[in-house]
Amino acid sequence: MSQFLFGGEKMEQKIPLEEQETTINLYPPQVSKTAEVYTCMPVTMKKLKKLASDRPDLARITKDDGAQLFAEVDRSCIKIQPKRRVSDEQRQAAAERFAAARAAKEESS
Repeated sequence: MSQFLFGGEKMEQKIPLEEQETTINLYPPQVSKTAEVYTCMPVTMKKLKKLASDRPDLARITKDDGAQLFAEVDRSCIKIQPKRRVSDEQRQAAAERFAAARAAKEESS
């Protein structure tokens, strides 16, 4: 459930999942050191608000009417990263390390 202003009064509005989106406008570094972010996705809105609150040097909310949010975010916050590829051997080795760490923690308790 999102809210929007209608005649100065907050109204509840449910945005269907297929219409929720986040748009990032990223310009060349010579033009702007920030990215413009628009979202109507509640989870992303919450993350941007927290970032702006915790790190005002990195993010600034430019408009927030409850149903949608616009922000300026430092370029360093924008990252595109593919999922890490892990072989079966690496996965098995990590599982063994975690099991050993859990066992050591239980013994020390």
